[in-house]
Amino acid sequence: MESLLIALIVATLIIALIFSRLAPALLFTVAMAACVLVGTINMQTVMTKATNEGLVTLLLLLMVSVGLERLPWLLAISSRAVKGSLPRTLLSLSGMTMLFSAFVNNTAVVATLAGTLRKNPHHAASQILLPISYAAILGGTLTLIGTSTNLIVSSFLEDITGEGIPFFAFLPVALPAALAGLAAMLVMARVLPRATRDGAPVNEFLVEMVVADDSRMIGKSVKANGLRDLGELFLVEIARQGRLLTPVSPDEQLEAGDRLIFSGDVSKVGILERFHGLRSFAIDEGLLGTNLTEVVLLPGSVVIGR
Repeated sequence: MESLLIALIVATLIIALIFSRLAPALLFTVAMAACVLVGTINMQTVMTKATNEGLVTLLLLLMVSVGLERLPWLLAISSRAVKGSLPRTLLSLSGMTMLFSAFVNNTAVVATLAGTLRKNPHHAASQILLPISYAAILGGTLTLIGTSTNLIVSSFLEDITGEGIPFFAFLPVALPAALAGLAAMLVMARVLPRATRDGAPVNEFLVEMVVADDSRMIGKSVKANGLRDLGELFLVEIARQGRLLTPVSPDEQLEAGDRLIFSGDVSKVGILERFHGLRSFAIDEGLLGTNLTEVVLLPGSVVIGR
């Protein structure tokens, strides 16, 4: 009877994940609660698994990945790496991607690089993005924390035997496989289509930020603050004391209260959160009314609920 109940709960969960629009976290929570209610597991087991070492490590890795997406120097490195020949570009980008993917969430690594690589003027994005994706997968096999499922399996093994999987246990097998995969990608990259556009429309909007009074950006130029190499976003103009500065010179120094207007892919607005003292103008002041023609709130927007 217990097996049938578990099978029913799992089947219902899978169907809900496929066909419903509810958040996966909510669905899994409901499934867990159902298991507790029917008596297949108890609360002590739930709490033990919730504080599982592997799960906690995985959550910490995801937090590190969020920070990784906002590192300005990673975007700068990727921008410089695409300026060489295609084999050289793939070698440097794939090596960097493999290295990062071995220690942090590989999805975050690819997401961080994808925007810059897609818009680079030197090589077709179709010849770079697919190899980079596979490089992230191969890099994730090098260490225990490179692949999230390995962490969970290691934690289960530790519960049973008292000893988990060593950190570099996969390296003797994974490293030769990763190098072979890298060599194959360098050879096969040239046969990939040279399409420069992926056909998917990118919605571009204006995003407005304000320089806070305590910002470390005050007194430094636009270029020194790293506002020229944002990849998906471009600084269009600066509104200062009723005046509009456009086009914006790279040597223009920022002042407290400056309102910076960026144009680009609105889904990448989170990039701006890495700058100290740069906050959304919409948080306290309300959206700019002049010339405002369209407003779109995406999931995760800083103005939701305010």
